Amino acid sequence: MNIKNLKLSYHEGLYCLVAILLAFGSSAKAKIPDSLLTKQHNGLHQQMQKTLRRALAPNRGKKSRAWRDGVTFLEIGGGAAITYRSNDNNFKEARRPLHFFAEFGNTGIPVSFVLSYNMNTRFNADSLSINPNHLNLSLKYSFLRYAYAIPEWIDAYGFMGVGLWTMPIVRRPDPGATNQLERPLADESGFSFTAGVGMSFRIIDRFALHAQLAYYNGGTDIPVVTPNPNPNPPPARVIVPRRIDAGSLQIQILLSYRFGLSGGKKYVCPTFL
Repeated sequence: MNIKNLKLSYHEGLYCLVAILLAFGSSAKAKIPDSLLTKQHNGLHQQMQKTLRRALAPNRGKKSRAWRDGVTFLEIGGGAAITYRSNDNNFKEARRPLHFFAEFGNTGIPVSFVLSYNMNTRFNADSLSINPNHLNLSLKYSFLRYAYAIPEWIDAYGFMGVGLWTMPIVRRPDPGATNQLERPLADESGFSFTAGVGMSFRIIDRFALHAQLAYYNGGTDIPVVTPNPNPNPPPARVIVPRRIDAGSLQIQILLSYRFGLSGGKKYVCPTFL
């Protein structure tokens, strides 16, 4: 074999080997992006599945997130009863009740706590006068918290609570008596129950107008001197217990101002987030 031809064959074989290696390298490089694309596709698919599962799963943290998004507030207000009556039909209206309250809650949830004081009430009978006062702690619930079709400045609510009543009882002078001074008889007290419903209208920003129907109960038995229906034998007068009712039914008109304490991105009515 010619040396020249041998060198040529050697170079041709070398060229072929280089060409094969280049072809294999190009093929390997072409496969790498496919592998990366496959991994990226699988990762994106898994992420979409997680998002869908979170979206379709029950939102168990709704209340806690609403609480975090809401505004913790303290609302203070007061007013008077425009109409009122005693639970005891023997007593008539004599002095208009005044009502004051402090409410603590969060605009993200429909429940709040209300501390109220109802005072200045007076009812008169023929010979007695009573002045019941009620201090109550109530649980208030907004009926329109999730009624998103109703404007947020309107709210309807109900409340229920327990507390303490006190009732000074006064002996009134008899008609035509020379001594016209009233004489205190006793200061009675006991546990009470209150319940009611109402509407509130947020006038401007943090001011609100409330109209509510409130019921209070309570009462006690006191000794009362009355003529003896059978004076023979004597005595001519006897002492009998008489039930004095400390409760009443009132329609109240109240004004309030709300202080935002913490949380929330904007200040809103408790009916909506």
